[in-house]
Amino acid sequence: MMLSLICLSALQTPTSTAADFFPSSPGIVRTYERKGKGDLLTNKIGDSLDMGGASVVPITENTGANGTTTYYRVQPDQVTIVAYDIKHPMVKPMPVLMLGKGEVTWNYEGSTASGVSGEQLRAFGKAKAGGQMLVKSLGKKVDVVIVNLSVVVGSGMSAVMDDQYTVYGRGIGMIEQRTTQRLGKSKIEATYLLTGFEPAK
Repeated sequence: MMLSLICLSALQTPTSTAADFFPSSPGIVRTYERKGKGDLLTNKIGDSLDMGGASVVPITENTGANGTTTYYRVQPDQVTIVAYDIKHPMVKPMPVLMLGKGEVTWNYEGSTASGVSGEQLRAFGKAKAGGQMLVKSLGKKVDVVIVNLSVVVGSGMSAVMDDQYTVYGRGIGMIEQRTTQRLGKSKIEATYLLTGFEPAK
């Protein structure tokens, strides 16, 4: 699962903000289970950092002993990924949340990092409001946004393609994600469901 490439869009009322569907208070922990496999994944928000005069939010994803951190900038009308490595920020931040009315689509072309270490990164997204949905693990209904995102990392035969169907809940963040990842003829499918949410302390 590529949570670091998550794309959201808060297609609600004009008073909605990016933070409504991308809560970023330090200490929030979300736990997910991979459907049919039982694997657990945690998503923890750290203290904000300064990057080039802008506040960025680190989110660390852990599966077992392995962890990766992605850095986001949360603005009133959008959220962007600014780095996968704090030492090598992206030249062109990648939008992962945009506010709008009706269905919203977007395209992105950039790279995963600055310099020779960065790989080509392309994305196409489509988002729409999904009304209310029951979050079984929390026992309540929330407003949701449904996003379809196609991401290509790299180029040629070594390019990795990832198609995602993601549901984001107001005040929670991601509550469900189905992914199909392809590399050549290989394909890996997975579904992750929210099983726990710990608010900021």
